[in-house]
Amino acid sequence: MELVEGETLQGIMARGLIPLEQVISIIGQVAAALEYAHVRKVVHRDIKPANIMLTEGQAKVTDF
Repeated sequence: MELVEGETLQGIMARGLIPLEQVISIIGQVAAALEYAHVRKVVHRDIKPANIMLTEGQAKVTDF
């Protein structure tokens, strides 16, 4: 399992507004991750900001 170091989306949201460009990027990356899982018949069932890690400009879905 990959060790992901970074900050949760929940933590970032707690500090204030996120620029629209960054929000669009995060949404696209999360959607791509979920599509990858769904094609392989894996359903997350708990998508929330606390389960999205942002590290080095990349969004990663955690807690599968």
